[in-house]
Amino acid sequence: MKVIVGSQNPVKVRAVQTAFEKMFPEMTFTFEGCAAASGVSDQPMGMEETLQGALNRAEDCRRAYPDADYFCGLESGIIEESDGSMATTAWVVVMNREGYVGKGMSSLHYIPPQVAALVQQGHELGTADDAVFKQQNSKQGGGNIGILTKGVYTRTDKMVEATYCALVAYRNPDLYLK
Repeated sequence: MKVIVGSQNPVKVRAVQTAFEKMFPEMTFTFEGCAAASGVSDQPMGMEETLQGALNRAEDCRRAYPDADYFCGLESGIIEESDGSMATTAWVVVMNREGYVGKGMSSLHYIPPQVAALVQQGHELGTADDAVFKQQNSKQGGGNIGILTKGVYTRTDKMVEATYCALVAYRNPDLYLK
């Protein structure tokens, strides 16, 4: 089975691979990253824009690789509360060749005020993390959660979690895919 991941970020490709292989150990998969367009802001804000980015990436993969079996869109986004505090989460969409869509979301955690201030100024979360924590390209590493937990829980873990949730329907087709 061929799985196209709507990103060339190794964190996202690795997360999808981990989730598919654990959810379907009896199957053999190949995974390929694809530079898929999100069609949303570079730093999605809110649940709707973040989910739309994941949907758009999955659909973009499906158009580019119509012979593949699964198409995965992953999008991280920021949720801002009325008091100005910010949290981050990720949506994963897994679409099959027939167009069925499974959706899953990762856990949410709050980002530090210094990072949130930079995001409010228009910076992407990864860029803000790099500035505050004196890192380089942290979004292709452990991400914000990885920095804050000192590697105990990482961006890959969040993406795996959301991919598991998106795969529930495929794991239980008699309940979901009727």
